[in-house]
Amino acid sequence: MKRLIRLLPLLAPAVTISLSLSLLYLNPYSSLPPESSTQVIVFSLLVCPALLVVAAFFVRLPALKYISFVLSIPVGFYVGLAGFPSLWSFFILSILCYPFIPAYPSKRPPRTINDSHN
Repeated sequence: MKRLIRLLPLLAPAVTISLSLSLLYLNPYSSLPPESSTQVIVFSLLVCPALLVVAAFFVRLPALKYISFVLSIPVGFYVGLAGFPSLWSFFILSILCYPFIPAYPSKRPPRTINDSHN
């Protein structure tokens, strides 16, 4: 149970990834298949930054977390506000949680960008 609580901060990236996959393949608002350009945009600007947040959590490199936030905020807000109110509004909420996700708790000191090459 304690380990599960430690992984709770990963809920925001998991929500982003599941919403992205739902937007592409299980979209309740459209019966048309997604175009390949839409798939590239969603994966590169929503799914990849969410995976960077997960990596930042385990590697304890907070800079990755902020980079992914900056990358995903424009598309996340566009998707979240374009059809407001809708299911996609949860993109905004989950992406706004990225900067507040702490590093994985451990006894090791947090890494910095200069230490990442070691």
